[in-house]
Amino acid sequence: MHRLQATTTTTLLLFLVPLVRAEDVFCGELEIFNEQRFGVGAVTVSSQTTGDLKQCLDVCCSIPNCDGVTFEGITSSEFDDANCLLVACEPKCHFNTPSAGSSGVLSVLINRIRIFLPVMTELAPIAD
Repeated sequence: MHRLQATTTTTLLLFLVPLVRAEDVFCGELEIFNEQRFGVGAVTVSSQTTGDLKQCLDVCCSIPNCDGVTFEGITSSEFDDANCLLVACEPKCHFNTPSAGSSGVLSVLINRIRIFLPVMTELAPIAD
């Protein structure tokens, strides 16, 4: 009887483990470019001050035409200006090569998950 209780407890724990996991969900698949800034094709959407990279990404996800961010503050939390640059890629963004001035800079391209819904056309009324 005691053996049966131990087996039940073990089985229960195995079922709970996969359910207890945390994930950050953003608006698409992220491509990370360390110590690189957006270059040709990038158009500034907004420039803001955020507490961390996650907050910067959240702001970008809330703006429909934002395709990526450049975040300054990975190595230091002190900055005078806005540290979150939001960009749109028109039509495609390229990145500059790393330079001495890009230490602590992280750029993230967001390949958005786009859901296209079929367009409803107006139907003619049904005759009786």
